[in-house]
Amino acid sequence: MDLLAYRHADVDVLELTRAVVEASDGPVIAAGSVRDARADLRPRGAGAWGFTIGGAIFEERLPGGTTVAGQVAAVLEAAGR
Repeated sequence: MDLLAYRHADVDVLELTRAVVEASDGPVIAAGSVRDARADLRPRGAGAWGFTIGGAIFEERLPGGTTVAGQVAAVLEAAGR
């Protein structure tokens, strides 16, 4: 399931993610309006199987410099990979 947790402006992303993970029979992937690498990785601690990042990298909102490769490398490092 692709959970657009970050699109919910008035709920706690971690609580929402935990509730969906607990109610789901399959893996949950967190996505939607990521603003920084640390915020994006928080749902993993709530049981999400993974996460997606798209526009934040292309808009250079993440650490890692001005290249896509640098930003992807920074996200992977933050994820412990």
